[in-house]
Amino acid sequence: MAELVDASDSKSDWGNSVRVRFPLSVIYIRIITMNNYVIIVDDDNHRLNKVKATLERDSIYILKSDNLYDLISKIYKYNVTKLIFNPNLTWINSIEFVLELKKKYRENNYKVFFLFDSIDKETLKKMKKKNIIPILYPNEIQNIIRHLK
Repeated sequence: MAELVDASDSKSDWGNSVRVRFPLSVIYIRIITMNNYVIIVDDDNHRLNKVKATLERDSIYILKSDNLYDLISKIYKYNVTKLIFNPNLTWINSIEFVLELKKKYRENNYKVFFLFDSIDKETLKKMKKKNIIPILYPNEIQNIIRHLK
């Protein structure tokens, strides 16, 4: 007879896991939590695919969004708290959207990244003030992984 035992407190490399005890063996089953998802919102497919490939190499699950309805539904469906935006999208004002999202759902600690080809110092100050992490593309793309973990 198998017995389920919570092993999330155990000191192992498995992270969140469940230990299943069989009469003569122990099997660990990895649990993937939904908060491992990141949404990328970009209309430049080349950049989107490069960022997606970089993050997927580090076992980060990526969702893409190309319209407002899809973006909002994925945020709720997958409980996403990490967003990567192209701030120059034509179909959404990224800064206003992020500020409204943070204001409406304060209990969620949203981590928001903006991908820039170039950025001036004034815009950089505004981003930091609003707790948005600016990432210079492609030079700082690896910094996103450091921030996500």
